[in-house]
Amino acid sequence: MQAAFPRLWQAEQRAGSLLLGMLTAPRPKRQKGEARSQRRLFSFHKGLATWPQAIARFLGPERLWTGARALDLRPTDGEWHVTVQRAGVVAHLLVSQVILAVPAAVAAHLVDRLDAQAAAALRAIPYPPVTLVHLGYRRSDVAHPLDGFGLLCPSDENAKVLGTLWPSSLFPNRAPAGSVLTTAFVGGARNSVLTNQSEEALIAMVHAEQQRIIGVRAEPVFARTIRWPQAIPQYNAGHLRRIAAIAQLEQRRLGLHLIGNYRGGISVEACWQQGRAAAALVARLIAHEPAPTQ
Repeated sequence: MQAAFPRLWQAEQRAGSLLLGMLTAPRPKRQKGEARSQRRLFSFHKGLATWPQAIARFLGPERLWTGARALDLRPTDGEWHVTVQRAGVVAHLLVSQVILAVPAAVAAHLVDRLDAQAAAALRAIPYPPVTLVHLGYRRSDVAHPLDGFGLLCPSDENAKVLGTLWPSSLFPNRAPAGSVLTTAFVGGARNSVLTNQSEEALIAMVHAEQQRIIGVRAEPVFARTIRWPQAIPQYNAGHLRRIAAIAQLEQRRLGLHLIGNYRGGISVEACWQQGRAAAALVARLIAHEPAPTQ
């Protein structure tokens, strides 16, 4: 709970009750005249990929290497020697700071010779598979109004999907006029074996679930599956001990920073905030500036 839902854990610790803790949580201070910020859901016309693609264009090919693979990482005389393979050519970089923003297993491979305990902790973080099944229907063929974000299926319902999003209800241009788009999540830690099915079987299974749950009355006019063999990291029991081992690695090996959705939260917002914090820290270290006072 402390690792996966820190705000809830802090609320209970503070007040002895989740409800009281949330009701009495201190509100962030605003400057005089500052408007209250409102959280809202957003995306881009061509999806969230627009965001990193725009950053890549801004940085340019000299400052951002894509399609490159880190082969080795080792400390050398107070700096870091990074071996990278790019376009079939091996390059050697000497840098003062390294941020590993990669899945836990990839990070484990790179730090194995530096700290076996931290590498073992990283490898112990499971990433069960998830398959996304996108189905499009004519609006007239779906009984449910789809007037919301989507739905989650609790385990006691024995559903074949973890949940379903309704993208065409959330954002414009996600389906043609008169049509709707649904995105179902299959597998995960609950029932990973379901992801082993063929594309045809997955589509048929999810379509049957849509018939049962939202009253679909006809076959889909659009279907596509996307498989993620290693999807969302699981914050299982003992996760904080694993994160502590990673933090100890960072303390012993100055200039090395590990970030990702396996620590600090899996949401896009959590990863964004973690990335900004890491970038600000590295910028201060490179400029030899002291940490800001609290």
